[in-house]
Amino acid sequence: MGTDEKYPIPNTQYPNHLDMKFIYSIFALLFVANLVIAQPLNRSTYAFKISQAEEQVEKKDYYQALVLYEEAYTESKDKALSITIAELHMLVKDYRDAERAYARALRRDKEDVLVEHRFNYGRALKIMGKNDKAIEEFDKFIAATSDPVKKELAEMEKAGAEFAKLAQPVRDLTVVNAGKKVNNKKSEYSPHLSPDGKKLYYTGFPLEEVTEVDENSEDWQTKIYVSDKGDGGFGEGTPLDERINRPEVFNSNARLSPDGKQMVFTEQTLIGNDLGTSKLYTSTYGVDGWGARQEAKGGLAETFVKSPSFGEHLGQKVIYFAANIEGEGEGGLDIFKALDKGNGEFGDPVNLGPKINTPGDEDTPFYRDGMLYFASTGHPGLGGYDLFQAEWDGQRWSEPANMGQGYNSGADDLSAMLDSEGYSGVFTSNRISQGARSLHGKTCCTDIYFFTLKKIEASVLATTFDEKTQEPLNGVTVELVKIEEESTSSMDSKTNGAANSFDFPLELDLGWMLIATAENYEPDTVTFNTVGLLDSKVYQEKLFLNPLPKYITLEHEKPFELENIYY
Repeated sequence: MGTDEKYPIPNTQYPNHLDMKFIYSIFALLFVANLVIAQPLNRSTYAFKISQAEEQVEKKDYYQALVLYEEAYTESKDKALSITIAELHMLVKDYRDAERAYARALRRDKEDVLVEHRFNYGRALKIMGKNDKAIEEFDKFIAATSDPVKKELAEMEKAGAEFAKLAQPVRDLTVVNAGKKVNNKKSEYSPHLSPDGKKLYYTGFPLEEVTEVDENSEDWQTKIYVSDKGDGGFGEGTPLDERINRPEVFNSNARLSPDGKQMVFTEQTLIGNDLGTSKLYTSTYGVDGWGARQEAKGGLAETFVKSPSFGEHLGQKVIYFAANIEGEGEGGLDIFKALDKGNGEFGDPVNLGPKINTPGDEDTPFYRDGMLYFASTGHPGLGGYDLFQAEWDGQRWSEPANMGQGYNSGADDLSAMLDSEGYSGVFTSNRISQGARSLHGKTCCTDIYFFTLKKIEASVLATTFDEKTQEPLNGVTVELVKIEEESTSSMDSKTNGAANSFDFPLELDLGWMLIATAENYEPDTVTFNTVGLLDSKVYQEKLFLNPLPKYITLEHEKPFELENIYY
């Protein structure tokens, strides 16, 4: 409608880009430079630039198209180009300039001809932290649209903006940029820590700057890197060898099994700046490192697989992954699972259903101890992609919970991965923050971030005493009982013949009971709970045992006379 018909562009509502989404085409500057050389200024006309820009959009090379459209706008001041430029800025994740271009176009739209674009304008405002204005734009869009899917997405975005206004930083969470040795000005993504935490696997580009290279060069596509942890943190990453990284394709999305012996990853190709194909591969770690890549067999052999990750479901090994499978999803990218049969063979894909998936995009799943972590644009969030978690209770997934401010920002936050204890890990973000590096604009490119959550621990130190003498009482047995909503269960029992103290570790957010028993004493109990702890705590509990009554038996050998009893 309106300018879309004159200057057609793809639908930018959660487009299906390559994992780095913010890829800056190495050839964008080369294309424009060559164009200027070939066409002197007096011949490089407005119409010519528009036709060239449209051609680049058809090729899905949005950076080249954007440069050409902006040059045409600078030359002509054609206000009709503003929406096209705004949509392209959204596609390349330059949200600041997208917001400005939308505002320039929509402030003159008195008759609401461009009302459909208020959805993305609202998204840009929300990502830039202007939530009140974003809510206004979503309300206008919701009132005008007749598309039920777009309306649902807009309502979710509005809910996210309202959530963002109230969100508080996650308590005791520390988030740190991985630094220049790992991150460069382009995108790094899909980070994964080895089980011992000493190696960081991630996907990145071999070249930091935009340089003149042959389009067919094998050296510009993404590779899977590994960085070793030393005394000063993680060092500069080195690409895995040709057994994993194949030339002339995008090697990406490496994840390890919990024991670190298996790897799943993808081989991807591009159509312009969009993801064209994404195939699943596996590798096994041996005495000489990672073995030769093996193409997936079985139900995923011909399936578009993005962001694979090892997991478990109903006691069976599975992989979770993102895909857009026609007729089998909620819309956009959805999260699926498939049975891991071993030796690189997998079962058919199974959608996780509408509790997890939405009409938006769900991506980058990671599973740990019954909890699924993933990124979504369809659940209410602070920015574009937010990180969520959902728990499997043995029968169903819980309602996904936003992981909160800190894990999430106004921008795009993806690829959360937690270590074995769950108190530290990694994720990626194109947030504006200290140490962040970006090749084009402030939000084009993702960096890797480390996070640490303060570990809260609880324990109890129980001491036993004689109630009558108030003296320490040795030789007592103390039992620790866990109290849940409808049941109790004995967790541990200790007897101390030499002293009167007993210590037990405790789980958080539960009720507890201590039962003390000893020979010739009445038992004593005490109850307490570990609900809502914000800091580590050692509970001090005293139990006092009453001595049992002592009975004395008297013997008397002389007979005694019982007097008459009258009734």
